[in-house]
Amino acid sequence: MEEFDSLYANVKYVEKDNLVLLTWKRFCSHEDYRQPTSYALELLQSHQGACFVVDARNGFEDDKEDVEWGFTYLLPAIGKSGCKKAGFIMNEVCDIQDEMNMWFVEFQKYVTLYQDTDYEALVLKMKNTKQIKQKKSLKQKSKFHFLKVIGIAFALLLILLVVVSGIYLSDYYHSTKSIEEYIEQSDLSIVQEDSMIIVSGEKDNQVGVIFYPGGKVEYTAYIPLLEELAKYGYTCYLPKMPGNLAVFSVNKADSIIMEHPETTRWILAGHSLGGAMAASYASENSEKLTGLILMGAYPVSDLSNTGIKILSIIGSEDLITNQENYETGKTYVSSDAEYYILEGGNHGYFGDYGMQDGDGTGTITPKQQWEQTAAKISEFFGFVDKSTIETSSYVVEDLSKKEVAVDKKETAVDKKEMATDSISTNNIENYDFQLAFGGDINFDENWGTMEFYNQQPGGIEDCISSDLIAIMQQADIMCLNNEFTYSNEGTPMNGKLYTFRAKPERVSILEELGVDIVNLANNHIYDYGKIAFGDTIDVLKESEINYVGAGADLKEASAPIYFEVDGKTIAYVAASRAEKFKLTPQATKDSPGILLCYDTTQFLATIKEARENADFVIAYVHWGTEYSFELEQVQQTDGRAFIDAGADVVIGAHPHCLQGMEYYKGKPIIYSLGNLWFNEKTLDTMLLELHFYKDGDAIGMDVKVIPAIQKEYQTKGASTTEEKERIFSFLESISINVEIDDSGRVREIEN
Repeated sequence: MEEFDSLYANVKYVEKDNLVLLTWKRFCSHEDYRQPTSYALELLQSHQGACFVVDARNGFEDDKEDVEWGFTYLLPAIGKSGCKKAGFIMNEVCDIQDEMNMWFVEFQKYVTLYQDTDYEALVLKMKNTKQIKQKKSLKQKSKFHFLKVIGIAFALLLILLVVVSGIYLSDYYHSTKSIEEYIEQSDLSIVQEDSMIIVSGEKDNQVGVIFYPGGKVEYTAYIPLLEELAKYGYTCYLPKMPGNLAVFSVNKADSIIMEHPETTRWILAGHSLGGAMAASYASENSEKLTGLILMGAYPVSDLSNTGIKILSIIGSEDLITNQENYETGKTYVSSDAEYYILEGGNHGYFGDYGMQDGDGTGTITPKQQWEQTAAKISEFFGFVDKSTIETSSYVVEDLSKKEVAVDKKETAVDKKEMATDSISTNNIENYDFQLAFGGDINFDENWGTMEFYNQQPGGIEDCISSDLIAIMQQADIMCLNNEFTYSNEGTPMNGKLYTFRAKPERVSILEELGVDIVNLANNHIYDYGKIAFGDTIDVLKESEINYVGAGADLKEASAPIYFEVDGKTIAYVAASRAEKFKLTPQATKDSPGILLCYDTTQFLATIKEARENADFVIAYVHWGTEYSFELEQVQQTDGRAFIDAGADVVIGAHPHCLQGMEYYKGKPIIYSLGNLWFNEKTLDTMLLELHFYKDGDAIGMDVKVIPAIQKEYQTKGASTTEEKERIFSFLESISINVEIDDSGRVREIEN
């Protein structure tokens, strides 16, 4: 066997799979890194057509010079060796993910890239690619493109690491004129504010255009194009990007949008690399945008379900844009996106920086390209108003069609009544009731939780401690995040690394826990397709357990669920925005699915409807970054918007770990409850109790944290003072304006 072996790496040619396997044993640098990689290159050169697989679960390079050597020598050489496919074997949770993302993007310039956590699974993916292309079924194409795009989608993280490492080329294309010359020669308003140029004309159609410049192009070079666009009434915002690379500031649009609340409609545009980064931003922030314009650019992440209008413009003489990637990018957008070829235009003439190296010669002038581009944009968009998006309303009288839970808790039977006929808004003098909430739970038959459960004589009581179960059972209404499907049918959804399915009889565990309602607006409820999803709905109905955030159609998925306790009506609403690649379907007028809230229009309408028909509204949202204590900006923005729409409490799930809390306008937002019982990881978690009361003049809502720890497939309440204080202290440290006393009670404080 052809093989290289050292303390740091092993390299060999695997004949049965026709691949070169490089297995890193530990982190290394310089010759310890370059010798095995150079040997791997020699094997690829001697075995034409072999694939390249890197097992990076135990190590990799750890030196900036090696990164530069890899990018400038190794990867181009691999591309010339005849190797067409490469794959990385990674841990599920990777400590060097940022660095790996950087390598993924560079690799994809030369080969088709794959990633998995297992050698055999990775090899199978690489071998099956040709068959997938030939069959061209919609599901198979989705899986192929999902696998192909994983590395590209992390471009933002790539560049952040590049900044840290100091890998940056200072050479760039300059504008043909200075900013002063553009201002002096223009009849329009060109204002320079710090690192921003704003171009506007006499007309104002109340639509803002944010433009991301091309990579390594001076941002002022795009002023002439934006002047032409401003003549149609668009106010154009041109930010200066750090290092003239939009990848350093992909979310720049956030600050522009926040600083200009008077503008209600936004279009994000970009040229070349700036266009790719604009598309990346749009895929995660579609609710903020009306449209997206790509000039000599293509998307690198899924935009098909964003609901925004997309216009792509490319010059007929463009020799810079990678045509294969450009064609692939068309599969990431919806069918109503328009691809426009600008006859005679080239790549560089979108800006005013002269001829770009390697570009085709334009047969029209740059000015003609700017004018025709602006005219096409104005023709395509006109006056688009997202407020015309159709919303649906769930009529109060229809509540009787949805099965409601029979009270299974003897301790609470005297207090709880479900609203099975109509919603009561009796205004009685006093009330006193308790709601409880838990985070993510998983009953998948092949997952570690159920394998552990099956070995325990006490069943769920050996998995979740009795003190926590007692709190759940005694609550007047208990709610969990049901992150799997109940069925014996269906097949795993293409493109998903993890899919979860439980036997229908496992629903009895919810009954044992005293669960009254489950959130289904999450990224795993549709893991096994339409039939299994329908089975889940049926199983919950038969068990008389309510569900929210999903249904047979949009009307049901967006419907508030109402309970009546002590004469007060409580509404539950739920939605999800948890997937980077949106695979779980949004329910429609005539198809099943969940309620999504990337665009918050429908969910806000649902909250407002609930507000009109209930005394208290609980919004349960699936959002955030997995295993991160840090909030995404959209969580805080949307969470506050949900309060403004009428929610009394916003509760989050999906990150699998605790996230902070805040009070907004006196109402709590609990950003993530963490796992209730989901896997083997050692993680702090919690139950949340909300105590609503009115006793004479005393009226209010108390928020209380019940601290717990998930460890080795068991979740137990924090049993010592030290454990409780540690969890409370940590929660305070990641929260915005709260303090937690020794009993777990949460209070608002001034910042």
